[in-house]
Amino acid sequence: MNYETRFRWISFQFRASPVRNSASNGARRNKNYETYTAYLLNNFCKDVAEIEKKDADLEFRNSKYNETNNPLIMIITYHGIQCFKIQFGSIVLAFDPISRASSFKTPPRFGADLALISTNHPDMNGTDQVSNAGKEPFVIQGPGEYEIKDVFIKGLSSRGRYGLDKKNPDYAKSGRLNTIYSVLLENMNIVFLGALGESDLSEKTGEAIGETDILFLPIGGDGVLNASEAAKIAVKLEPKIIIPMNYGEKDSLKAFLKEMGEEGVKPTDKLTVKKKDVEGREGSVVLLAT
Repeated sequence: MNYETRFRWISFQFRASPVRNSASNGARRNKNYETYTAYLLNNFCKDVAEIEKKDADLEFRNSKYNETNNPLIMIITYHGIQCFKIQFGSIVLAFDPISRASSFKTPPRFGADLALISTNHPDMNGTDQVSNAGKEPFVIQGPGEYEIKDVFIKGLSSRGRYGLDKKNPDYAKSGRLNTIYSVLLENMNIVFLGALGESDLSEKTGEAIGETDILFLPIGGDGVLNASEAAKIAVKLEPKIIIPMNYGEKDSLKAFLKEMGEEGVKPTDKLTVKKKDVEGREGSVVLLAT
């Protein structure tokens, strides 16, 4: 019996109650009516509590069943520089899509629900490139906390020097704003460092990032972390899976793989992963082909 039906039943009981319609003394009738009302309301509250408990138990069992028997698969593909497409069920995320104004080859167009931009540069701010297939992305570009379509995102402030002229005073001083993103999907923490140029993450930033399942790590130098700096960051964050990016020259990639003791890693077209796939892994490097 749902809540509405239960309410109607109680109302009917009030109207049809022999206590209420009794011709006995008025005071006695009122007292009995109040007792009967309290009895009905007490039973109703018990019913509501029982229904809510059953609903909560059912929801918990369903979530555990889906988590165990029908977990969602995450598919990650690389489109050059720092552009990644992550598909998770019906949700598509785009990280740092390359714009048409970039001097690099523009990646294939695809539709995204969310576009996360780490640095405001043509190589990384092409939100128009992921407005496709009936999807218009919600754009996140900067620090803050966000919740969109059951995706929980933290944007953390950091600094980088990507795209800055080395003669620019800001290059040696403060650099430019870079946003690190921590994205929670199906109990997996995906950390995208963007065009990070700082070799030392603050303790506060490290705590905000938390336990990392998949780390997207720039390694190419020239305004972002170089191979040695990137390796140190990886050791500090202790991710289960590392995906290198923004390496331009293959020498940077070779140096990074050597730093990580992963010289034998071969590129793959895409990474297909579930939560259980990352458990037990420690700093595994996955090299995605463009």
